[in-house]
Amino acid sequence: MTGDRPIVELHEVRKCYRGHRGLGELLLRARAGDETWALDGVSFTLERGRVLGVAGESGSGKSTLANILVGLEKPTSGKVLFDGIDLASLQKSGRRAFHRHVQMVFQDPYASLNPRFTVRRTVEEPLIVQGCPSGLRMERTVAALDQAELRPGGAFLDKYPHELSGGQRQRVAIARAIVLGPSVLVADEPVSMLDVSVRAGILRLLRSLIDRLRMSLVFITHDLSLIGQTCDEVAILYRGRIVEYGSAARVMEAPLHPYTKQLIAAVPVPDPTHIPAELPSELFASQAGPLASAGCGFAPRCGHVLDRCRSAAPELRAVGPSQTAACHRAEELRGKE
Repeated sequence: MTGDRPIVELHEVRKCYRGHRGLGELLLRARAGDETWALDGVSFTLERGRVLGVAGESGSGKSTLANILVGLEKPTSGKVLFDGIDLASLQKSGRRAFHRHVQMVFQDPYASLNPRFTVRRTVEEPLIVQGCPSGLRMERTVAALDQAELRPGGAFLDKYPHELSGGQRQRVAIARAIVLGPSVLVADEPVSMLDVSVRAGILRLLRSLIDRLRMSLVFITHDLSLIGQTCDEVAILYRGRIVEYGSAARVMEAPLHPYTKQLIAAVPVPDPTHIPAELPSELFASQAGPLASAGCGFAPRCGHVLDRCRSAAPELRAVGPSQTAACHRAEELRGKE
């Protein structure tokens, strides 16, 4: 791999899920009313050794994006480049090499591990798939467990998932993800199902692995309180679109988009007298067809909406030295509560 280009690039990636009313329609083209656009023109780059946070509420397209990044799903349109190579152009051997370099840590450590597999079988499975010689598999498996802070790694080899705590299970999942020495990790809500006391250790582990193993990380979360301590950059997703992007520290300190402001305001504060803000609870409008046809997707929930917002979708544009935002009033609203 070359070091003069981003490790991952997305260009106008869209993903449409088409529903069907019955078995007889499975081979027919879905009607426009059966279309749900999970991603609508997502573009960004991931630099080597960096951590990109992707944040947004449920239904914003985060998990769809994760699945596309690791090749579990294909985009409806747009391009995904890994080290400059379009994933759509890869043949079988190329896709196998890609999967060696891009691995995923799933959200649920209780569902992502096969209960019939020992820890050894779980962690060495990627080595088996990639054709690693049997004489090397044990050494690499133990090394991965050690790196995931399950020490000594050899003491966990014969354990089954039901013998492990939630934090230990997630560390096994991390060991499985790093055993091949990937270039990119995609972590989809990796601490959301863990006890609060365990989360900090998993986050420190992920950051340490990125620094020590020189990997890149896409960290997907709905909890913005995790962004500042974990990520270098952040992309805020709303209804399948990036509405704000930039330095994680800058976005958390001075958000530009009204949606980002609301998400940050809703983060719990350790103060019993603090009353958190609540996001508006009205139902989303229909997601049939591209969102661009309906102006700004956030307009129904925005307190700063103008007539222009309902008729013209704002483009993601630079509004500062390290931030971009998709809001017609971003400059005007900068710094306002």
